[in-house]
Amino acid sequence: MTLFPDSLDAMLNVSILGRAQQRGYIAIQSHQIRQYTTNKQMQVDDYPYGGGRGAIMQADPLYRCWSHIVETYGPGRTIFLSPCGRTFTQAVARDPELAMSMLQYLARTVRLLSEQLDDMAFRPVPWRLARFLLSGADRLSTVHSTQDEMAASISASRVTVSRTLNDFARRGWVELGYREVRLLRPEELRALCQS
Repeated sequence: MTLFPDSLDAMLNVSILGRAQQRGYIAIQSHQIRQYTTNKQMQVDDYPYGGGRGAIMQADPLYRCWSHIVETYGPGRTIFLSPCGRTFTQAVARDPELAMSMLQYLARTVRLLSEQLDDMAFRPVPWRLARFLLSGADRLSTVHSTQDEMAASISASRVTVSRTLNDFARRGWVELGYREVRLLRPEELRALCQS
């Protein structure tokens, strides 16, 4: 649910998420909240109920949009971001009780993410690049991506990605082309990922 579906779609239809959608692994739908308004101007903002400056989002279009999504796709997990929370100020920052609860939350989050981090971030570049190539290959075993895009995707420098790709090519695992990498021996890349 967004007021800016074109901007959202532009980000979600590229890279790994874009390829996953093209292959039918996932589907991401953005819904324009303005389509669920009842006025001709498709207005979704309103004045704050207590007065004052600024604008707030009307609840009605938001609810109608959410209801449509639930009716169309079934119930799912809903995360609603709200400005109703406590404002973070220096006084709050000095509150030891708040600091402790924030640390506990962060510790839980780190524990949940540690397996994913170990799985990806702390692996050597050849492992990460092999995994990227295997997940990004089309039905012709070709990855259409620049070395800069690959480097950004696996958190490595372009120079390191270039060296690793050249090493893979010397071993006969891949063939390098302009803005593409063709996988010649994907089983070798899979074996590297399993080590």
